[in-house]
Amino acid sequence: MKRVAVITDISGLGNCSGSTDIAVLSVMGIECCLIPTVVLSAQTGFKESYATVIDNSLSSIFSSLQKISPQIDAILVGFMINKNQTECILSVVKDYSEKGISIITDPIIGDGGKRFNFVTDDMLYDIRKTVENSTIITPNVTEFCLLTETDYCALNDKNDKEKYDFLAQGCTTFFDKGVRSVLITGIELSNGKLSNLIVSRDGYSFCQTERYGGSYSGTGDLFTALVCGHIVNGLNIEEAVKKATCFVTRVLSECASDISDRNYGIHYQKYLRELTE
Repeated sequence: MKRVAVITDISGLGNCSGSTDIAVLSVMGIECCLIPTVVLSAQTGFKESYATVIDNSLSSIFSSLQKISPQIDAILVGFMINKNQTECILSVVKDYSEKGISIITDPIIGDGGKRFNFVTDDMLYDIRKTVENSTIITPNVTEFCLLTETDYCALNDKNDKEKYDFLAQGCTTFFDKGVRSVLITGIELSNGKLSNLIVSRDGYSFCQTERYGGSYSGTGDLFTALVCGHIVNGLNIEEAVKKATCFVTRVLSECASDISDRNYGIHYQKYLRELTE
């Protein structure tokens, strides 16, 4: 059985992060080896949430796993909350990258044109280095701008083609460091749709989707888990993104109107059987 080591947070309440990774990858026939960075009673969008940060013991967890030396087919890197974690995980990513293991990094550092408050300059430095040692990265537009030190507002006056060209050009810095593919998510288009842009050294392609409802917690986590699972199961990134986009769009189109609180996320569970077809 194929195995993915997932480094991220896990919430007791809320369809997001580690719980989504476990559900999606398991249905896709992949063992999910979850290494939690933070354990939360509920995802942080709720008014009340208790959190335990897995901090000083994180390096011991990795050391213990390396002694067992399990077969790892890929590593999926998600949420990190402080400098100790980003420094530790950067070291792990470098080690596995040198061994030829695929690293998929979702750099959770910002949204809506702003950096998250908890992301310090030191953390951002480590996360940039983690990205540079990754095979595939999946930033949203804000995260892409933070990683490349690009002005987020520079996209406002561009048409759709100009946006694609501008973002694709900015990916050069990643390819020079060894990144193979950049997947930029959630690009807002002039026709009201959203687009995911896939960029490699050979050029770019994109996958557009309708917008349903508002913004729901964990949608990006679901999308990234699907992309990761499809790639580990042998699809190329273009095929993986297309399938992931279709799945998320289908779920949103049927259940978005029933979601009364965005913090619970989208109810994807009853659709998971479709991933086995």
